Amino acid sequence: MIGARFAEDATLQAHGAALPILIPRVGDLAWDDIVEIRRLRAIQRLRDILREVEAEAFEVAASGGDLEDAMRKAYTAKVSAALDDVRLIRSTAAHVVAELAVGAGAGYLTTGLAVLGPIAGAAIAAGVMGTWHARGLIRERQRRAWVGVMGAISAATP
Repeated sequence: MIGARFAEDATLQAHGAALPILIPRVGDLAWDDIVEIRRLRAIQRLRDILREVEAEAFEVAASGGDLEDAMRKAYTAKVSAALDDVRLIRSTAAHVVAELAVGAGAGYLTTGLAVLGPIAGAAIAAGVMGTWHARGLIRERQRRAWVGVMGAISAATP
């Protein structure tokens, strides 16, 4: 089958090979498990990632490399990239500048409130920045949710 994918007149598309290579017994999944896995929200992102892995691996294999090894290396690189929690200094600086701007703006807006001004300003700044941070965390989590789908497939595989 793999040879057919590389033939000049190949009619097979180069997708669907990664999952059985990465999880050899995936074909033994129970249909109930398959239905549950297909309901996971990040399944489409996992499919996209696996297509990228396959494309990279088939490129290596077309030039004489080992397909299975290339598939595992490409997948490992994708997982590493998805789970990389290193924050850049620029990102931290951007948060500091944004928090300073929101805090100053909230302070300016509440200057006429006498005793309640600092409390109201702090509450406004905390609300705005909390929302901003929460949105960022949700986006990060969604970007790497496909890793959890792959974990669910592995866990359900006999």
